[in-house]
Amino acid sequence: MRNPPQLTPDLRQWAEQIRRFLATSISQLDYKTGTVPATDNGLLLWDTAGYPVVSRTNAFERIPLLVAAPASASASGTAGDIAYDSSYFYVCTATDTWKRVAIATW
Repeated sequence: MRNPPQLTPDLRQWAEQIRRFLATSISQLDYKTGTVPATDNGLLLWDTAGYPVVSRTNAFERIPLLVAAPASASASGTAGDIAYDSSYFYVCTATDTWKRVAIATW
């Protein structure tokens, strides 16, 4: 199977390349159900809560989701979510618990 396209600065171009890749490679992709061991590094799956996970170093790790910037430190969120706006980068560290760091030019 060919390698999927690398992420490019132009997201529309990348999305079109992914669409073409999947159209020509879908029969070669593997769909797994039930209990899947994490020893198959590089598997992209969804956990029972609906979050994407990837197997890496014999363990499944949740892929952070980019969400809308929270309105407060206690806004709704799931640990691992990330967000940004023009002033801050936000990380949800626990359920409904956000932390942020300022973004500055350098």
